[in-house]
Amino acid sequence: MAETTDAPMAGVRRAVAGAALALAFLTVAPLPVRERPEGIGAAAAWFPAVGALVGLVAAGVRVAADPTLGAGVAAVLATAVMVALTGALHQDGLADCADGLGVRGDRARR
Repeated sequence: MAETTDAPMAGVRRAVAGAALALAFLTVAPLPVRERPEGIGAAAAWFPAVGALVGLVAAGVRVAADPTLGAGVAAVLATAVMVALTGALHQDGLADCADGLGVRGDRARR
């Protein structure tokens, strides 16, 4: 009987572990997660939710800062918060792309 009651909880534990791994992978949140090769595949389902959470935090900063700082400064501040929360993950990817596109020479040099 214990097996039937543990089965739904195992699914919940897997979902929570996937969400925690996605949060730790995509942000600078210091979560104590154990990374397993098969775990990142399950965590990928949570990537949109983590992105929405980061966006909500940035939107909150934007809305809170807008009345006192103005729209432009609030937008820059919200963007800075997103960059800080994600550890500049997107900016690093953009820089890697530009680095790869900017290489001159033959294939061996790249």
